Amino acid sequence: MTVRNTGSAKTYKAATFLFRDDSTTSQTCKPPARLHNINYHRPLLLKDSATQTSFLAWFDSIAKDRQMPWRKAWLSPTSPSNDEEDFNVALAKRAYEVWVSEIMLQQTRVSVVIPYFNNWIEKWPTVEDLAAAQQNEVLAAWKGLGYYSRATRLHEAAQQIVRDMEGVLPGAPEDLLKIKGIGRYTAGAISSIAFGKAAPLLDGNVSRVLCRQLGIHGRVKDKKVEDVLWDVADLLVRTVCKHDEALPTSDIPGRWNQGLMELGSTICTPKPRCDECPLQATCHVYAEGLSITLQDRPTAREEELIDIEDLCHLCEPLELEEVEDAAEEAFEEQKPSGISGSQSRKRSGTSSALPSRPSKLPKSEQGRQRSLRDFAAFASLPKSEKTSLRPKASREAEQRHAQVVGYCSSFPRREPKKTVPEEQCIVCIIKRKTANGLHFLVEQRPSKGLLASLWQFPTHTIQSKLELTGGARRQMSLEFLQSLFAGVSGDKLQFSGEKGLVTHIFSHLKLQMHIHVFNITCEQEIAEALTSEIQSARMWLDEEGVDNATLSTGMKRCWEKVRAGYH
Repeated sequence: MTVRNTGSAKTYKAATFLFRDDSTTSQTCKPPARLHNINYHRPLLLKDSATQTSFLAWFDSIAKDRQMPWRKAWLSPTSPSNDEEDFNVALAKRAYEVWVSEIMLQQTRVSVVIPYFNNWIEKWPTVEDLAAAQQNEVLAAWKGLGYYSRATRLHEAAQQIVRDMEGVLPGAPEDLLKIKGIGRYTAGAISSIAFGKAAPLLDGNVSRVLCRQLGIHGRVKDKKVEDVLWDVADLLVRTVCKHDEALPTSDIPGRWNQGLMELGSTICTPKPRCDECPLQATCHVYAEGLSITLQDRPTAREEELIDIEDLCHLCEPLELEEVEDAAEEAFEEQKPSGISGSQSRKRSGTSSALPSRPSKLPKSEQGRQRSLRDFAAFASLPKSEKTSLRPKASREAEQRHAQVVGYCSSFPRREPKKTVPEEQCIVCIIKRKTANGLHFLVEQRPSKGLLASLWQFPTHTIQSKLELTGGARRQMSLEFLQSLFAGVSGDKLQFSGEKGLVTHIFSHLKLQMHIHVFNITCEQEIAEALTSEIQSARMWLDEEGVDNATLSTGMKRCWEKVRAGYH
């Protein structure tokens, strides 16, 4: 009996299958049907000590070639040269540096982070130094790095560590999780890299690596998939380290975890370079991709899954069109440069290892792209005809490689694209002429929420979903400013014009920012009242002050548009 997995949400202990006897492990999972039981997903890497060792050696060589200021030799507590006090100071600083680097690296490229990290550590070399800093100083040091709430969380967490933990980051993951802004991933990174504990970590890059190692075609944000990945990450790091009471810590956890992150960010990327992968030998998905190129289809016996209770409920059905598109894209990317026109069309157009066969196809089928569905037709041909139809070896190898890469790039299952909501706002840039030149009014955002504590020009959110005319927006901004400047008559506030539109896209929002410029003439008392103690979140700045203020990226773009008109 053949039973297809429909991706039903059966519940079970996340990683029970990891601890079953090897004899129960399913050895087959052949595309396109991918019929398999849950035991198929046991990581081959668990018992392949040779690959474990070679992977650590691979990371060591990469770490030498790809040096980063936060990558440093592990501090061993058993080193005979250690003075206990000096060691504790060095370890505290090391943990702090790992923490800062991991927060900065969230959603940000390494090349961008390096100068910010160096500047940060120079300004605040210890947790105590950061805790004593002013909020504006912290935001200024973060300026340009984006996602400013990370800086605020670092600052607040440093104050918590000084207040509640004697200024020292703890080594155990469960204690690190008590610190504001530190989640399971960051706790695992600090614990393993700085303290040498066998703690797992899981980010987007590591999730992708493990999904391919295990052959899981599911969404990494799916709770049942995420639970399994965490359990596998934990089991792997503990297995590789072989820690016990006599050896509770070592440099292996940090090297292993950093290696997985490095692999996911440089080789096992969304479009992987499988030929360079040090874990290729234990990768379920790579093996499945090879089975396609070898046309190794499952037999009827292999497809007979008798016990429905053992079916895998982690994987979702594999969409063949997705695999074919990815393979075609990979094949196009590996074509030599300079090929165009008819040459390009001749070289592309296939995601399988099948050549074109116009003489054997109906006219309506001639010239169409080969797909995985052609396997059966090709397999039924006589061996002599198969041989005569094969293309040149080099092209065949390129196509096979593109197939494997295309197949691997389909794992894990991609998250469906969400429609990003749109909002509109009016950014009011208010300038006031003084004896010291032009000054501009800015205000600070609330300490919680989007763009927390950053500075901005007074901004009014447009509640209407309708497309407003320029005149309607002008009237709206005038009413907004009149409520802001209660003591200023209408003739003192002059509209200078709408200076353009800036579109800024957040991860969850598309914001259309209409730029309105106003001139204001008012008494010094009123201007000062706007920045009094009651209105302490506002201030007047000259051009240089605005340039140096910690504005959000979108607000900075609005300022640059207006500032360009003065020069």
